Amino acid sequence: MRKPSPRQDRGDGFLGVQKVGGRDTIWLGIYLRAGGESGMYQEYEVVKLTKTLQAERLVDGTSGSIARGTTGTIVMIYSDVNGQQLAYEVEFFDEQKDTIAVVTVDADEIEHLVV
Repeated sequence: MRKPSPRQDRGDGFLGVQKVGGRDTIWLGIYLRAGGESGMYQEYEVVKLTKTLQAERLVDGTSGSIARGTTGTIVMIYSDVNGQQLAYEVEFFDEQKDTIAVVTVDADEIEHLVV
């Protein structure tokens, strides 16, 4: 039986084989598109809110709002099996760089931060 190479690049993803528990395990990785396309983001990218959001639980334990223009860092990207980005987990900060809240947002609620 021919064994695939440890990693075969497929252009938009990669296929690999790894020994797990004495058995060959095949795994697939998908490259997420990023940069240049409107609405496409990367983890750890700094973004800002396009509108005020209501948050059920802020870091201090209260509920309240996060103002339009507040900056945050994308800490997780929720994607479908085709790599289409669906939503983003963003950690928002105040002016002292203290965390306000970690909130799941849609693409239309954030925008790229231009410095």
